[in-house]
Amino acid sequence: MAQKARKIEKNRSKQQQPYILRKEKSSYIDIFQKRSTRIRIYETLCYGVVLFSSGALFPSGGTGFQILAIGAAVLIIGGGPYLYGQVLKPEYILTKTDLTIRMRGKERSYPLEEVVRTSKWRAIFRLKDKKESIMASNVFLEKLDEQLAIVHNQKKR
Repeated sequence: MAQKARKIEKNRSKQQQPYILRKEKSSYIDIFQKRSTRIRIYETLCYGVVLFSSGALFPSGGTGFQILAIGAAVLIIGGGPYLYGQVLKPEYILTKTDLTIRMRGKERSYPLEEVVRTSKWRAIFRLKDKKESIMASNVFLEKLDEQLAIVHNQKKR
C-alpha cells in the first residue's frame, strides 16, 4: 500500500514539472565566444589599465613591457570567461513554453512568447524587452530557435 502511494506521488511530481527539452551548463568555449558586449568592454578596459600602468613601470619598447602586455592579454581575455563561468555558473533550461536562466543561483524564467532573437549571427535575444546574450552551445540555440518558431507560429494562428 505504501509503495503504491509513493508511486502515485512520483507520478504527480513528474506531471507538475514541465517537460524539459534541453538543459545545459555553459562551457568555457561557449562563454568565450558568446559573452556579452558589456563583458568584452570591461575586459578591454581592464587590459588598457594594465597596459597604461605597466607603461609607467617599463620602457614602452622594452622586453619586459612586451612580455607583460602579452601575458596580460592572455590572462584577461583568456581567463576572463573562465572566471565568469566559475563565479556565475550560467545554466539554461528550455521547456516547451519557457526559457529558464540560472546565474549565481538565481533563476529567471521567460515565456517563449516574450523571447525574440535579435541577431541572425550572434546569440542575442530580447527577453522581456531587454537584450541578453545566451552563452549556450549551438545545439541548444538551434533547439531554442526551433521552439521559438513553433511558439510564434501558434501565436499567429
